[in-house]
Amino acid sequence: MVDINYGATFQSIRLDKNIKLSELAEAGITASFIGKFEKGQTRMSVDKFGRLLDKVNVSYAEFMMIGRGFQDSYFDQQFKEIASAIGSHRSARLKHILAQLQRREQIPVATALLEDFVSAFIFLMSMNPDISLAIGTQMTELNHRSLRAQHYLEKVDTWGEFEFHVLARFAFMMPADKVLIFARMAVQKAKKYSKAVRSYDDALSRLLFSLVSPMLYKDLTVMQDMLVMIKSYLLDHLNAENQMNYLFYEGMYWIAIGERKKGIAQTDKMIQIAADLAIDSQDQSAEESRGWRDAFIKSLDDDQSQPAWLFSIML
Repeated sequence: MVDINYGATFQSIRLDKNIKLSELAEAGITASFIGKFEKGQTRMSVDKFGRLLDKVNVSYAEFMMIGRGFQDSYFDQQFKEIASAIGSHRSARLKHILAQLQRREQIPVATALLEDFVSAFIFLMSMNPDISLAIGTQMTELNHRSLRAQHYLEKVDTWGEFEFHVLARFAFMMPADKVLIFARMAVQKAKKYSKAVRSYDDALSRLLFSLVSPMLYKDLTVMQDMLVMIKSYLLDHLNAENQMNYLFYEGMYWIAIGERKKGIAQTDKMIQIAADLAIDSQDQSAEESRGWRDAFIKSLDDDQSQPAWLFSIML
């Protein structure tokens, strides 16, 4: 078991989010007291500590993960390894990863959810070598395997980067109406934390865009609701890149509902702007977006339910 320096870990999180001590102070918790806690010069009650975590928008699970040396990138690193095994259809590698998770002493919540994710793909591989097709035919089973993630997100009071990762990774296993509920929940959190946590709006926008794309195939009504949600709350807070993402997905939505000419014109405009703004000549994001758009149109013409590019976005 790794011992956690609570004060130093909290200070690291606070500084990373560029939050001043004075912004966290409240009745019974002075800036001086928080400073002493960070330096290990005093202790803090569970109640007060919970209130501070709430203010910096970090759940207890995420705090413990960071405190034990698993930084924000830990969850993504795990998923990259999992995605690599899935992409190369190495079921044996997935089983090895699952065995490692079951043996290694980590954060119980994070470990359990990673186990659920890996076991879901081991199941999908056993159903169909083409995982993108297996996903489309096994939604009931996938939803069942995502229940632990759903229950965790429903009960946790504070959402941080960890919770965003959980929703982004498990959303494709959930019914569209449930994804919409969690998306609205995330937006409510943004309204609560936007003043204290400066990076929250950007993290929220990345999450919502990751949830929008699967809705092209799952539920266009939910996709429209999500676009309205982004426009009504986030659009004024988005940086230029995310505003372009919004307009691109809006164009994709128009294509999906039959307004193809209008949608192609808007997505072409966004793709061209992205290409013009590319600093690195090796940046292929504009062409990748065009490929996604064209693959989507082809899937509509061929009446396919779930092309491979959508599966790659999920991971």
